[in-house]
Amino acid sequence: NLVLDLLLKEDKIDGLKPIDGYVTPLSRDGGIDGKIYFDGLKFPMCFQAKRYQIKSNVQRPEIQSFIGALRDYENRTNEETFKGIFVTTSDFSTGAKETAKSNDIILKNGDDIVKLMKKHKVGIKKETYKVDLIDDKYFEE
Repeated sequence: NLVLDLLLKEDKIDGLKPIDGYVTPLSRDGGIDGKIYFDGLKFPMCFQAKRYQIKSNVQRPEIQSFIGALRDYENRTNEETFKGIFVTTSDFSTGAKETAKSNDIILKNGDDIVKLMKKHKVGIKKETYKVDLIDDKYFEE
């Protein structure tokens, strides 16, 4: 749900304005965690989100599996997908990045998620504390 909320708040993703989307059921999702629909585009962008520990990077096989899930989705539904986006709380290995790039998969890592959360104020709150400081000018007289 966090990924969906963040993606829908973006002004543009790959040059297109997201307008709607949904998260798939938790089980039997076929490797697709959700879909985003764009203004003026018939086909959705599917996404997968993985919550990994900081030092457990997403590897090439996970990206390959997602690519397979996209193709399987297209075959089962007769609906093309525009692109895929893979999101993780950790990061991506070099092999995962290379595979994603050559298959037009957008990657978002943990740092990207935090930046989007701050940018769109999703899932965070800001607390302000008042701090009294000594006025040095007062004591100069």
